[in-house]
Amino acid sequence: MERDPFTAAVAANIERLLEEKGMTKSALREAAGLNQSAIHDILTGRSRSPRLETVVAIARALGVSPVDLLLPPDLAARRQNIMLMFDRLPADEQDRLVAIARALLTDE
Repeated sequence: MERDPFTAAVAANIERLLEEKGMTKSALREAAGLNQSAIHDILTGRSRSPRLETVVAIARALGVSPVDLLLPPDLAARRQNIMLMFDRLPADEQDRLVAIARALLTDE
């Protein structure tokens, strides 16, 4: 049976982040406090619908937002890069960008 897009996105993002961070699956499992097969089951599709608590624990262990695991992989990678660039900005420029974003969102 084919995985649903949600579970496939979570698995692809975990694989991408493991590679980016040079982390092993067993190190992730330990850091997330999950049982022996949890990561393997998600990555192989055996787990068709990981629980939200599991996704949150994995995200914390990887040092990312749960959103970074839930978005389609290309959007998740772009979001992560944008957040890294934002974090490197001086505080006054961050504040200015947040103000612009809020104005755009309330201007609908």
